[in-house]
Amino acid sequence: GGVKTPIIYIVVQRDLAFESHQVSYYYTATGKIRRGNDLIEVTLKHKVKDEKTGKESWSASFDNPREIEQAIEVLSKTPLKIGDVKRRDSKNSPPKLYELAGLQGEMSKSHGVDLMGTMKIEQKLYDHPVSLQTYPRTDIPYLKEAEYVDVKPILTKLRDHNVISKEIIDEIFKGDIPKRKSTFDDSKVVAHGAIVPTLSGDLGAWLPQLQPKERTCFDLVAKRYTANFMDDYEYVQVTGNTEEVNGYIL
Repeated sequence: GGVKTPIIYIVVQRDLAFESHQVSYYYTATGKIRRGNDLIEVTLKHKVKDEKTGKESWSASFDNPREIEQAIEVLSKTPLKIGDVKRRDSKNSPPKLYELAGLQGEMSKSHGVDLMGTMKIEQKLYDHPVSLQTYPRTDIPYLKEAEYVDVKPILTKLRDHNVISKEIIDEIFKGDIPKRKSTFDDSKVVAHGAIVPTLSGDLGAWLPQLQPKERTCFDLVAKRYTANFMDDYEYVQVTGNTEEVNGYIL
């Protein structure tokens, strides 16, 4: 009873919050402007005042598209001076390997497959009739360090059956294949590890038998696996603001 009562209270409060929630929409506008050789990412902002404190601040959220159109009209009639430009060397590491929830989210968002649909597809790829992918019911986006020895054979297989382009795989093979802690970590794999391609079966024979959504799911996993052995994406990030014009800035 001592445990159930607070749990029930939390569930009820969450349910009431959902029932009373009012959906609201807002609009934003982003773009790029050129300053010499720099292409600067900008976001349209307008000045807003906090009703309680009276303090003014900049907000990128607009109540309707017409407000954005008005702001753009005002800014387009005025020469804009860009100040406070900042340049920063940045890099993005590959995204973590897929676990079930992450794969379900991607299939739902980009390919219109619901959660159960992705689960069925993944189960088939695991069972059918050899395991083309590893066990799908996992919430761990890491692999055991011992699985590093499978990387080159798996990538070779994906290359030779045109799942991943030859140019990408051969570029990976030019040097030492990365063994990132964000990919291989024994301390994180307490049960089944991430969903990745396997060495089982003849892809040339089995891939043509997959339905389009099954092939899409397989390709997503193969691409994510491959990405974890590519170099970090390095780039120069340039940001800046224009001077204020009638309550608007970029």
